[in-house]
Amino acid sequence: MKLVVLGSGGSAQAVDRACASYLLDGKIMIDVGPGSYRNLLKSGNDPLRIGALFLSHLHGDHFFDFGTLIWGMSFFQRTDQLTVYGPAGTSEMVKKMLSIANTPSSFMKFGLNVIEIKAGERFEFQGLKVMTAPGNHVIEDIAYRVNDICYTGDTAPSDSIIDLASGCSLLIHESSGLVENESLLRTVGHSSSKQAAIVASRSNSKKLLLAHLTPLVSDRRNELLDQARSEFRNTELAEDLMVLDV
Repeated sequence: MKLVVLGSGGSAQAVDRACASYLLDGKIMIDVGPGSYRNLLKSGNDPLRIGALFLSHLHGDHFFDFGTLIWGMSFFQRTDQLTVYGPAGTSEMVKKMLSIANTPSSFMKFGLNVIEIKAGERFEFQGLKVMTAPGNHVIEDIAYRVNDICYTGDTAPSDSIIDLASGCSLLIHESSGLVENESLLRTVGHSSSKQAAIVASRSNSKKLLLAHLTPLVSDRRNELLDQARSEFRNTELAEDLMVLDV
């Protein structure tokens, strides 16, 4: 599978990082954080090819570009239905976003199929097997595994994600801080890069991509990597517009 990082940041945008968003094989978008739609266009991918959007949870840094995505698709005359998977509350979020944006009914010529799921469910989308598990966050978070790629959303270290990621080729794990931040991170349901690496090691993942890099640590690349690689050598730092073949 081809993975494009559309947003490697978290909590708020940094100068060089949009917020959480990933594109799989040009047809599945996982989260749609602010700044991600522009990166979708910069990456050369076609918004009209996207068949589904998977949302991990309903914090704004993971869905604020939903309206931008819908308006962009409408501008390019999309007619095919878009399927949106997400936790409870996704349907209401979609309605409110479209209403707040005063989206003209005549402008949007495609339907939205919103499917609210619970962590632990399994389903297929266009021949791809999708498994889910709960993250450990302050609100409901759904981690997704699509074939051999596992994405955590926002989470403190979680045994359920270790199980979900077992033997995966790529684990995209949030890394909101450093070891020195772990006490605070625990209270808000986030992980340090070292904790992400421990999850990668315990799950026997083949490769770890550190993601959700907040503006406070976004430029501390060497420290994030050094602390993670002390536990799991095959670790990289996510960067906007990075492309990986998995």
